[in-house]
Amino acid sequence: MAEHRITTLDNSSINRFKGFLSGVQLILKRRQYDVALEAFLFQLNDADVTDEDVIAAAYSDGYNPILHHELVPLDTVIAEVNSFLTLARDIWNQGPLIDVIEGELRDGYWNHLKPCIDYRSAQIVSVGPHVPYMNIMKGFTYILYADRSRALLLVGNISD
Repeated sequence: MAEHRITTLDNSSINRFKGFLSGVQLILKRRQYDVALEAFLFQLNDADVTDEDVIAAAYSDGYNPILHHELVPLDTVIAEVNSFLTLARDIWNQGPLIDVIEGELRDGYWNHLKPCIDYRSAQIVSVGPHVPYMNIMKGFTYILYADRSRALLLVGNISD
């Protein structure tokens, strides 16, 4: 059973990151659409834990099936997350401050992630934009594995 193979970690680093994400998702709101940014940190107690086990540990009430698993380089993850952390130009004033705000959001994301897991040396798996739930715009779901002893699940989702 996955619950004995995976332990949810609750520490100050992940809690600060989750608090940061809660604020950022409000800034990224897109009119009638909701923006969700989520992170879950796990201790892996079994070397045979699967991507499905990680998703199930975070979303025990159900989730969309994983249709593909793809190892991705960190540069791809950074580009996709940074793209997600873009302010809606139809809502925000187009002045120079928008670039400053986006830069701060992006720097804050990576700076808050850093104490949670060594993402620069992690093995990163993309499980697609529609896991755990359907996206209506852009989104991402990544599992970052550190030495197969820890996993950090990152989700960005836009829904109505």
